[in-house]
Amino acid sequence: SGLERAYALSDEHGIRALVNAAEDPQALLAAFDGAENHQERSLRVLVEDPKVFERAEDIRYFDYRVEGNYGRRFRAQQDATVSRDPTDLETFQRAVGAYFRSIDGSGRSCVAEIIDRNKDGSVQVTLFVEGLASNAVGFDQEGLYRRPQRPAIQAAIVYCGHAGTIETVAKGGKPVHQELRKLFAQQLLRTDPRFDAILPRRFRLSTLADRPTLPTHPEDGIEIARVRRLKLLPTSNRPGALVIEGPSDRPDVSAQGLSAHWFQNWDPVHRGFHIVHATISIHFRAIDGRKPRMLHLELGSVGSSNLRKFKQDDRILIEKYLVEWRLVDSAE
Repeated sequence: SGLERAYALSDEHGIRALVNAAEDPQALLAAFDGAENHQERSLRVLVEDPKVFERAEDIRYFDYRVEGNYGRRFRAQQDATVSRDPTDLETFQRAVGAYFRSIDGSGRSCVAEIIDRNKDGSVQVTLFVEGLASNAVGFDQEGLYRRPQRPAIQAAIVYCGHAGTIETVAKGGKPVHQELRKLFAQQLLRTDPRFDAILPRRFRLSTLADRPTLPTHPEDGIEIARVRRLKLLPTSNRPGALVIEGPSDRPDVSAQGLSAHWFQNWDPVHRGFHIVHATISIHFRAIDGRKPRMLHLELGSVGSSNLRKFKQDDRILIEKYLVEWRLVDSAE
């Protein structure tokens, strides 16, 4: 229903998608100023400009999944132009459909929709590929029903010309991402399909071994940033893991402090183990008598994190400190 669709875009990520989909992002932001909450903003766009809302739904689909297991990032040619020519688009759709047919017989039909992401300056191609026939089971006024359907397999490609990056969201693993990038480059960018993988950044968690607390700036309103939890693996590749975790409501207790107190000369943080995951708890000072808030930042040595779950202002703040804490490079 309309209310359900509006609710799905009523969080911070949905509002960013709406702004990105708008032909005049600044005008939409100005219109949002008078709204009481995100629910009203989302519903207003759905009612007043349903086409923008549809584009935002596709943008939100991509933004949510590109950070997860279904997303891949690659470098490609900079400043290329995505073709809007109907012949090129039809050729691209046929090629994508033929590829899916070669995998499992799906892909009888394929529709590609091109969206300008006006706020970040990139172009998104959303793909709907006809899947294999199946039975939909549900309830209506007459009771239980079974109806044949051909579900849509959804995927998306985003090209950022000034950065020269191609990002894909799709199920099916490496071969599917590779084919979608190749066909997109050949048919819509008209360039050679040559790509360099953008590997997930890795966090230098080993630098936390001697830093139970991390420096912050007074103007950011932070009381303390401490390492609350560490997961350790033995350096000898033997099985098992060791987790050291401090209480969430004790800003004065760190994982390193507990480890040193418990194990003393046999402290595993400094001998025989290496850090593979860390939780950094950021405690903010209370404002206007309200309960002080906390952020719990999860970082994995291979690049996993919970950054995308934070609000934009908090995410920007954390990204700044990741550089200052020397957990990532400033260029990442």
